[in-house]
Amino acid sequence: MSSADEEKNPLQRAEMHRLSHDIRSVLQGLLGYLAIFDEEVKPHLEAEEAQLFDRIEFFAQKLSDHITYLLARLNREHDDEQGGS
Repeated sequence: MSSADEEKNPLQRAEMHRLSHDIRSVLQGLLGYLAIFDEEVKPHLEAEEAQLFDRIEFFAQKLSDHITYLLARLNREHDDEQGGS
């Protein structure tokens, strides 16, 4: 590995970590607001509205799960490319 590659690795790793953190933070914010909505607003909704909210909540959680999996996989692949460092 060249010295330029060695210098890039910490920067690439830091960038991946920052992006991963930023994406997870946004998802956790979304899920947090949905939880508040679930507790405070959902009890006052009509049945159809509550069902719609449940679908939104379900798909938000699925999105979070998929993105978490994808980020973990990308991090593992990056570690493998760097020789497990």
